[in-house]
Amino acid sequence: MATRARSQGTRARKVSASAQRRSSSRRSVELRLTYPRRSSRLLNGLFLKYLLVFPHYVVLGVMAIGVAFTTALAWLAIIATGRYPRRLWELSASYWRYQISITAYVMLLTDEYPRFPWN
Repeated sequence: MATRARSQGTRARKVSASAQRRSSSRRSVELRLTYPRRSSRLLNGLFLKYLLVFPHYVVLGVMAIGVAFTTALAWLAIIATGRYPRRLWELSASYWRYQISITAYVMLLTDEYPRFPWN
């Protein structure tokens, strides 16, 4: 019994290590933020950033509805073909990239005003 359990544990470690190598080599996410030397006291002190970012939240909400719909389509395509359709993946990735840029701006991690996704 102990030998069997030990051999199953070794096999599980080998499988998880190979799965980890495959998943890490396919796609990765990288976030680069630079420490701002100076921060805008006017925008931060008067909470103007929250007013300036409001149009981005409207666009983000519309995009979220679209991404939810296309994620369901991608799920069906993955079941049928075993692959994530490239265009749907790019749409989802652009949504998350846009959301992270808005969040970084609101959380005072950067003073760079976020660009709209079509720019």
